[in-house]
Parts: sequence; structure tokens; C-alpha cells
Amino acid sequence: MKKLRFRLSKKLFRKYLTVYTRLFLVLALLVLGSSLFIIQRNTQHDVVTNMTAVLDTLVSFQTSMQQKATYLSSDSVLLKALNADEKLSEAEAAAQIRLDLRSIVNADSSLYFIMLDFPDGSCYFPSGGYQDALTSFIKAQPEYAAVRTREASLISPFYSRDALLEFWETGSGTFEVYWPETFCLYYTRVMLSGQSVLMTCLFDVSQTVSSCIAEASSTDGFFLFNSHSDCIYSYDPQQKSAGVPESFSLLSPSAGMMCRDGYYYLANQYSSVYAVGFVSLWELIGRVAILLLILILLYLFPLVITLLYLFPVNERMLLPLYRLNDSIHSFSIGEKEPELIKTEDEIEDLSLSFRRMALNINAQASELSQKEREKALTYYKLMTTQLDPHFIYNTMNIINILARQNDCDGIVKVNTALTRVLRERLNTQNTTFSPVEEEIRTLKQYLVIMDYRYHQQVNVDFEIEEETEGMLIPKNILQPLVENSYYHGLVKENGRISGNIGIFIYMAEEEIIIEVSDDGAGFQNEHLEYLKSHSFSSGKDAKKDTHIGIENIYQRLTYLYGDRFDMDIQSNPGQGATIILTLPCIKEASSYQSESI
Repeated sequence: MKKLRFRLSKKLFRKYLTVYTRLFLVLALLVLGSSLFIIQRNTQHDVVTNMTAVLDTLVSFQTSMQQKATYLSSDSVLLKALNADEKLSEAEAAAQIRLDLRSIVNADSSLYFIMLDFPDGSCYFPSGGYQDALTSFIKAQPEYAAVRTREASLISPFYSRDALLEFWETGSGTFEVYWPETFCLYYTRVMLSGQSVLMTCLFDVSQTVSSCIAEASSTDGFFLFNSHSDCIYSYDPQQKSAGVPESFSLLSPSAGMMCRDGYYYLANQYSSVYAVGFVSLWELIGRVAILLLILILLYLFPLVITLLYLFPVNERMLLPLYRLNDSIHSFSIGEKEPELIKTEDEIEDLSLSFRRMALNINAQASELSQKEREKALTYYKLMTTQLDPHFIYNTMNIINILARQNDCDGIVKVNTALTRVLRERLNTQNTTFSPVEEEIRTLKQYLVIMDYRYHQQVNVDFEIEEETEGMLIPKNILQPLVENSYYHGLVKENGRISGNIGIFIYMAEEEIIIEVSDDGAGFQNEHLEYLKSHSFSSGKDAKKDTHIGIENIYQRLTYLYGDRFDMDIQSNPGQGATIILTLPCIKEASSYQSESI
């Protein structure tokens, strides 16, 4: 299939896509909403069923513990030991009770330990080497301290075998017997010998935990709570949940709640214990993955059919219009006029009108371009031939003075120098560039006039590399720089002009460097910053008028080189100044100046 190129086709497709997408979204939302509601209800039902089964297991175990505690309280052997006659000493009675408790524990595979706390502070537990350490473990639990003042029964949290081992490693006693992987403490009150006794039983809950996990197959995990709302066991194999959120309420059992942590929680409660199961939101979303995939396929199928049919048809129908649009976009002033598109309909008429318009634009642009070129060239020539009237006036005065002195040789030299300077200044018809050696000859004619005027009080040194003599630089660019040194650098407070000027021209890679320096007054810092910024746009600035030569050169170089040159000014007050021009190397000026002007 061809690339989608036509805006009309795209616009048509966007409208179709907008309407189609809106209708599909409405239907999809209805389907997804209904599906999510059904999934939520089914999930809620599954979690409730699971939690009911878990609670049944837990309650069955709790009932079993209560029955065993009741049985223990009526054990005849134990009662007989508790009601022993006075013939037995207290130590013998305690030993008899411990032995009877040992017999009771050995008779029950799920019962591992019994401890009896009497109101008078006496405590009895089975005989054995590890029993003292186990008693310390029980008394260290926070639930133990809580139930000593209560009459209600309580199931402690489910402990792991490792927790007990860790306690014994940091405490006292040894552990040399088999111990269950998971166990709990069951606290209850029983009547023994007419006294309310706190009975603590340690039961193996490994089988109970396994049964609860098996029953909770539809959940990611669950929490079990005792009658005091203490979490006695949590099953979270993937560590997804941080616990039941505080915002979760148990006021409405069997009612689920989606919490901020991204999990759906649901509780089920019996009279004294309750369970909370949770399912990840992503788990719920994952259960509709197939439905989402089907909806996406149903959404994409008509779009694919549309793309396969609509755009090829539009391409064939709109191809001439596209060609015309491409011609309009690619047409630039001065290029060949576009070809005529023949379709024998309105598109052909439009193509013909555009072709005529392109011909007219090219003709007008060519005329305007010629006028602008002539205007730019005229302006450049005006800048090049810009003369200081005082220079001509002063030169004529020099000739007049020499005539009075009958110095014919001096008159000839000054007149010849002035003639050559004016000729070079005004000769800009053929080219705007001149070889370095010609510019140096013209500059030396200018210096002849200046020597006569200032009685050779200014010494000018030339250092010109031989390889630069044939290089082309803009005409009449050296004399304004030297003139600037005369009138702004070497002038003294009394009006006299004297000092030294150095002219250096050399090559640096593919550039020609021109340096004109003097040992005069230099520039003040503020003035120097102004000149280095090249901000000559303000015609009213007094500083600009005092250095018209620098501005003239900068504007001429901008016309010729654009941004392919550099003008730098270095100076310290009282230590002279140096103007440095960095220009591209040019050997043939014809092609270069045609591009620049």
C-alpha cells in the first residue's frame, strides 16, 4: 500500500475515524463495564467462598482447641493431682501435676505444651528438659500479659519454628526435640479445684495453615484475625500487599473494597474470628485480557479494510491534484515554470493558471533582482569612493605652499600622488577587489602627501609577506585604516601629529591577515567596547562620527563577505591601537563578487 500522502484522504479518514471510534468506545465501555461488573461479582463470590472455607477450617480448629481445653479441665488424673491429700508435700504434688500434664501432651499429637497459671501465682507445666525455656517464651509474648486479666479465650499469632529457635538462641535452654513448622498458643480460662485458671496450650497448626492456603486458591493472599482483631496469620507468597489498609472497614462483611494500594479486599467474619482476602487490580484486569484482545481486533479490522480500500481509490482520483500540489510547493522564484497537468477537467485549468502565474512571477522577480543588484552595487561604490573633502582641500594647500616656495619637484610628487589616489578611489567600475601589491602602491602615494603635510613626522613601516602580494583584498581598504591612525591615534594635545605606524600583511592557513597599528593615544575602554561591538546602526552616536573610516570598512566587508570575515580592535589607553582584519583568501574575484553583491 502506498504511503498516505493526501490531506483530503487524511481528513476524510480522520472524520471517519472520529465517528467510528466514538461509537466503538461507547459499545466497548458498555461491554467492558458489564464484563468488569460480572468479573467483580464472580471474584467477590469466589473470594467470599474461599474465605468462608478458610474460616470454616479456622473455626473447626478453634472448636477443637476449646473441646480439648474443656477435656483437660475435666481430666480425672489431673484433678486428682490437684486435690492431693496432705500426705504429699507441695513439691511432690507439683511433680505429680507436671507428670500428669506430660501424659496428656503425649496422648495428643497436635498438642505440644500445656501451662496452668493459678491465681496465687503458682504455675504448672509438663516435665521435660526444654519446658522452662518454652515457659519463658510464652510469658514473653504480649498476648500472655493481656489475657491474664481477661476471662475470654484468645488465639495467639501463628509462630514459625524459626521464631522459636531464634528466641532460644538469644535466651536460655536447649532445643533437642521435634517441633512443628507452625504453631500457635491458645489461651483460655478453665475451672480447676474451684479456681479460675489460665490455661495456655501450644498446638501444631501446620495442617490448619496448609488447609487454609489450599482453600484460598482464588486469592493472591489472605489475613486471619482473632477475636481481639489481632492478625494471627498472613499468607502473601509474593509480598504484594503491605497489610490490610486502615481505610478498610469490617462493618459490612462479604462486601469488597478497592483500596489505594491497588488491591481489592474482601472480608468474611464469624462470631469471634474473621478473614480478609485480597486480589490485585491487575489480576482482575488480567481476567479480561482475552475480551480486550477481541475488542481491539474488532476495532482494528474495519480500519484495516478502510485503509486497504479508501486510500488506494483516493490516490488514483487525487493523483493529479497531488502532482499540482507538489509543483506549487516545490516551485521557487527563478526556477523553470512547472509542467502543465493534463486531466481535461478543472485540475488542468488550475494547473494552467498556476503555470501562467509562475511565468509572471519569474519575470517580475528577474526585473526586481536586477534593480536590487544595481542598487547594492551603487551603494557599495559610494562607500568605496567616499572621500574626506578636507583631505583634498589640505592637499591643494600643500601644492599652493610648494608653489610659493618654487619647489617644482615637490609639486610634481604631491600632484602625482593625489592623481593616483583619486584614480584608485574612483576606479570601481571594473572590480571591487585589487591585489595587495596595488593597494600598497596606492597607500604609499597617500603617504607621500601626508609626509609633505606633516613634515615626515610620522614613520610608517611595511611588513608584507611575498606570498600575499598577489592575493585580492577589497579596494581602498588600507588607506582609511592608516588615515584613522593619523587623525585619531597620533594626534597630540597641541594638535601636532607624530609617531609610528606599522602595516603587516601575512597568511594564516586559508586566510589573509591585515594589521594596522600605531603607538598613539589608543582608545578608552568604553570607546573600545563600542567599536568592538560593531554596533554602527545609531546614526546619532557621537562616537560613530569620530571613526567613520572603521564603520565604512566594516559595512563594505559585510557587503562583500557576509559573516566570513572578522574585525578585531586591540588597544590600551596611552599605548596605541591595532586594527586586525581577517579575510578569506581570494585569487580570482569575478565569481566571488558576483555572489557577494
